[in-house]
Amino acid sequence: MRNTHETTWYIVADATRARVVTLQNGPVRSTGDTHPTIVPALNEEFVGRNLKSREVLSDHLGQRAPGHPATPADPHENAKAGFALELAQVLDKALNERRFDHLVLTAPPDMLGKIRNALTSQVSRRILREEDKDLVPLPDNELAQRLVQLAEQPAGDR
Repeated sequence: MRNTHETTWYIVADATRARVVTLQNGPVRSTGDTHPTIVPALNEEFVGRNLKSREVLSDHLGQRAPGHPATPADPHENAKAGFALELAQVLDKALNERRFDHLVLTAPPDMLGKIRNALTSQVSRRILREEDKDLVPLPDNELAQRLVQLAEQPAGDR
């Protein structure tokens, strides 16, 4: 059983955006019951660049970069991998600062794999659950409910 004072961060990501949040129980005004609410865990929104192919392949002067064997066939895949690496670096720094104890990751399957590959082993060991779904477009109240359901699932269930 986990200590109630431990902090769980929920990473809700797609190829260009990531929300790093925690859940907090808040009162419902009409009934007095509590329900989970989304609380940002980071001070800033984590947004990657969503560029067109011609922008990804051009240099700062607007010139198209010549083909190179080391250049990936799909520049968007390279941009997604770069975004996953940036997110992983933020999580690694936060773990070193002891800002969280556990992680729950949700992202579309392809992006979930990129994030998983970019994480350090120290951060990877903190993952409680993963879900290969795109939850980024959900409104906060629906997202909170989905994250609670995910966190309550027994290990190995999806």
